[in-house]
Amino acid sequence: MTPVHTHFTSETKKTVTRLRLSLGLTALFVVVELAAGWFANSLALLTDAAHNFTDVIALALAGGSLTSRSSLRTAAKPLDIIAPVSWPR
Repeated sequence: MTPVHTHFTSETKKTVTRLRLSLGLTALFVVVELAAGWFANSLALLTDAAHNFTDVIALALAGGSLTSRSSLRTAAKPLDIIAPVSWPR
């Protein structure tokens, strides 16, 4: 009998929560920075907002990869005796 092996633990749930919080705060900062750059007519603030928007995209991709059905399905698979470390490619 193979032991039950899963990677989706309470620690993963905490990570997803932290990622969502980071995503929300960064997106809010982008909006504030865009507004400040627009009203101040500051190209530096506008370009920094664009840079931070790429951070928002990266956080969204990271959060999406942690909560996608395929990654959850793979994490829930039991430990394989033949390939205990990684799945073959």
